[in-house]
Amino acid sequence: MALLILRSDFVASKKYTKEEAQRILCVAAAQYKEKLANRQFLLIYKIQQTYEYEVVSFSPGNFLHLTGIVTEKRPVEFYKLCLKQRLSVRDIGFKTDGNTHRKLAVLGLLPELLYHRCWIGDTLGNDIAIRAEYYVGDTKCVMSLGFRSGRDYDFPITLLNMSIREVTRKEFKIYAIYTKKIGVPAYDLEPAYIEADFDLDKYRNYDFYPLLREE
Repeated sequence: MALLILRSDFVASKKYTKEEAQRILCVAAAQYKEKLANRQFLLIYKIQQTYEYEVVSFSPGNFLHLTGIVTEKRPVEFYKLCLKQRLSVRDIGFKTDGNTHRKLAVLGLLPELLYHRCWIGDTLGNDIAIRAEYYVGDTKCVMSLGFRSGRDYDFPITLLNMSIREVTRKEFKIYAIYTKKIGVPAYDLEPAYIEADFDLDKYRNYDFYPLLREE
């Protein structure tokens, strides 16, 4: 029921009150914990006739930045307060450019992004302040999640209330998504998402195949 209530708030032009933001943040944090926090994802996509892949990871500390909230709380502390439903409206501030409201409008969709059909593409490069290297976007064309490369895996740095077509040079379909808890060697046997015509065993010679067969 909480998810359904949250989805009713997905209006890009809406200006949220702090009380509305508080409710959205607490529900979204619980969903983030269930679906994304401390998890690593292997994204397999196709460019022309070749399959490529990216490895991305989500930490509790990423949550605050994706919300666009202005606060004096540290990222992990902010996330924990949301989880415990103890976040005060005094700890919630909005950016003056409206970005916080736009992020709140799609924040509730974020936890499900990598569990459904989605698209990936290199950034247009016009987000100089953000410096995302690529984006993953939903098929409803209302949300794009930007990533930056890390040492062992990539991490999310921004959430946009924009179609992936608006922020990438060209979008490519993601054919399979596998996930695992960070620190666990093997990915879950069941993929988070997979296209019906994607047969993993046909791609034994690809670099991503050994990653899925680690023990």
